[in-house]
Amino acid sequence: MEQAYFSSEVAKSLGIGASTLRKYALALEENGYHFERGINHSRVFYPKDVAVIQRIIEAITKNNVSFEKAIQMAAEQSREQQENQAIESPKQEIHVQSQDVYERLQQLEEGQNRLIEINRELICKLEQQQLWIKQKMEEIKIEERDRHLIQSLGTTQENKSKKRVRPFESLATVLFGEKKKRKRNKTGLSIS
Repeated sequence: MEQAYFSSEVAKSLGIGASTLRKYALALEENGYHFERGINHSRVFYPKDVAVIQRIIEAITKNNVSFEKAIQMAAEQSREQQENQAIESPKQEIHVQSQDVYERLQQLEEGQNRLIEINRELICKLEQQQLWIKQKMEEIKIEERDRHLIQSLGTTQENKSKKRVRPFESLATVLFGEKKKRKRNKTGLSIS
């Protein structure tokens, strides 16, 4: 932010009276020059304003230009400077904006490259994890198959051992097969 001065400070620095400064400022305003206003509606002078008044004083004292002509020249020069600034300012702004856009674009490209690299790493980890899961599933299937096989073998062995020894059967039944039950009549003779 530019340094701002009050009327008394500017008049003292230029070596003129406060009333002369007011006269110059009023004449400039009548010719289209704009001064900013501060508290109590008093004029605020910036370095550019002080330079304009300095040119007026020099035109009057050194070049013997009339007061009115000096005011018109100073107001005209100020307008031209403002117009040039109005033309240059957008150019500078566009240049700054394009540079900002270029820098932002570079940041986005760097970010995109980082994301691509992270995606590659994640894909590699995912492939490793899928391979590990596949191996574990095969191991689980083999363990399950082995468990069923052992269980089947155990059941088969139990069945064989049950067939071999039946606790309440006689040796003859086991050797010769099952006895036929015969009906006996009341006399004690068997009927086939």
